Amino acid sequence: MVDKRRFKDVEVSLLGLGTMRLPCETEQKRESNPNIDYEKAQKLVDLAYKNGVNYYDTAYMYHCGKSEKFIGHALKKYPRN
Repeated sequence: MVDKRRFKDVEVSLLGLGTMRLPCETEQKRESNPNIDYEKAQKLVDLAYKNGVNYYDTAYMYHCGKSEKFIGHALKKYPRN
């Protein structure tokens, strides 16, 4: 389990998962806007979540907005705190 730090009413993990370099579909790795490999990326999110990570860094520029959509999809199976 990762350590956490309290910010007011929220405990945030000191280790986060960045989504800038999520696994991409192999045939598209050389493209400027490759599709995220949902199966491989989901495994990363599952591992992070199961080890206490609750900070996920994403931005529109990561995969041209695809990382934000993916993180929403990947985390929807977990309860919100």
